[in-house]
Amino acid sequence: MLDIGPYYLVALLSLLGPVEAVAAMGRQTWPTRTFRNGPRTGETFAVDPSVDTHLTGLLRFANGAVGTLIASFDVWDSELPRLEFYGTRGAISIADVDPLSGPNLFGGPVLFQAAATSRWRGTPRPDPLPGWTEVP
Repeated sequence: MLDIGPYYLVALLSLLGPVEAVAAMGRQTWPTRTFRNGPRTGETFAVDPSVDTHLTGLLRFANGAVGTLIASFDVWDSELPRLEFYGTRGAISIADVDPLSGPNLFGGPVLFQAAATSRWRGTPRPDPLPGWTEVP
């Protein structure tokens, strides 16, 4: 199990209640890793063969909600992590602050996007996404 995965799962359980069914897949993407920061920066180490470093899961909650969980040490950058909930009246997004500040702090504002004013109603996503570089 990944260190970061349980925290998000506990948050989902706290908000949505018990899970009644699970399907999941995981894999270890690379057999070795390199420390990217801290006193051992640049040092390479072997990953325990029994440890999956990328995990995806599908969850069916007892209340009828379904969810997707992605926990990975194999992603270089992302607009995640955050928890998002989609309902009949709109979407709620709960941000997690930068993981380098500490894992799973869930700081900052809780955001709501009403269905009536959502991007799917005609407002395009910024192109390109801020902070991302187009490559040939």
